[in-house]
Amino acid sequence: MKKTNNRGFGKVEIMAMLALIAILLAVGSKIVLDSTSKNYNSFKTTANNFANQVSKYKDKYTKDSNIYYLYELIEKEFIEELPNPLSTGEYCDKYNSYVEVPAPNNKKVTLICGNYLIEGTQGQSYNVYELSDWSDTQTKETNDQDALYNYKKNGTLMLEDYQQKNEFLHSFYVNEGKKLSSPFSVNQEQDMELVHKQVYRTKTLVKEIK
Repeated sequence: MKKTNNRGFGKVEIMAMLALIAILLAVGSKIVLDSTSKNYNSFKTTANNFANQVSKYKDKYTKDSNIYYLYELIEKEFIEELPNPLSTGEYCDKYNSYVEVPAPNNKKVTLICGNYLIEGTQGQSYNVYELSDWSDTQTKETNDQDALYNYKKNGTLMLEDYQQKNEFLHSFYVNEGKKLSSPFSVNQEQDMELVHKQVYRTKTLVKEIK
């Protein structure tokens, strides 16, 4: 009869266990990759749907600019907020997501959802980028920049956080009941002062979807 090794597993058992672990890791990796690919395709579908809705919105509402922001469509109750296809329970950034229509059949989509950005021309390939958080410090890795805004009233900051342009203008309107053409118009208001800062982040390409 085969003797039992009371000190632990034998070589055969250990090799069998390692083989099983390798199989499970391979299967798990494939599931994760398939799931990620599926989510990226959902991201593309959401971007295309946004572009299609802009075409309909453009036919109904005329405007001077050829850029259509997501929040405009939402405020006109033309579209609902877009769920983040890469994270459940979240919505895409309505203030910084837009479609540019330089020509009737040319729609350039920029859609930000969480820490991911998808951009490209509808009907062509899209690029998906991962975005870092905004930082006050520029490093050799940072390759994207913007300005964030806040304002003071009688010397006190009125917003909890600094915000990008469109969100800032919306917050100012909600707080003060006045629409501004630009953040710098704040300086024309009595007892108000605009404050802003330059910020930086990293924009890393993670996927090209054709």
